[in-house]
Amino acid sequence: MVTAITEPLKYSSKSQKRRPLAISPMNTAMFCGWASTGLLFVAASKIMHSNMLAAALLLVMGSCLGYYMAVVTMERVRDSGKFYELIIEKDKVVLSSVDKRSNAISHQHLSLRDITLAEYCPMKDASTLVLYGAPSHIEIPLWLFGSSVELQIVEYFLNRGLPMTNLPPELQHKASLHER
Repeated sequence: MVTAITEPLKYSSKSQKRRPLAISPMNTAMFCGWASTGLLFVAASKIMHSNMLAAALLLVMGSCLGYYMAVVTMERVRDSGKFYELIIEKDKVVLSSVDKRSNAISHQHLSLRDITLAEYCPMKDASTLVLYGAPSHIEIPLWLFGSSVELQIVEYFLNRGLPMTNLPPELQHKASLHER
């Protein structure tokens, strides 16, 4: 059981271009959403002379979808400039997020002594590790760091004897093999 480390463990998230598994489906979905918005407006303009009520309904639907797509696109652009850095020191965990667009930096700290439970949230291409402590919690977006770093982070907390919920059996097996 690992109780302390001598040198801090430092992990940096990958840039957006180096995360193709998570980015490609989102780009495809956004393209389809914007194409559907355009098709709704084109269809509304084509039937406007023959059926005004249906055209108005298509315009409302296109406007709602367009608004939703604008919000999703703005969120995506905002998130594309964020980078994360996870530092595990001998007595605390620090998760820093840096927003390159607004030059905003935020830090979350949690003492290793205060961590009582880790919850692994296994979503495909979006796994997260939530560390629960007495005063607060930290959500670590593991998928941004890559699968090998994800395994190292999970392994570190398992080696500390920290109870971890929702950990998939294949990840438990990999961590136990990597430990040997």
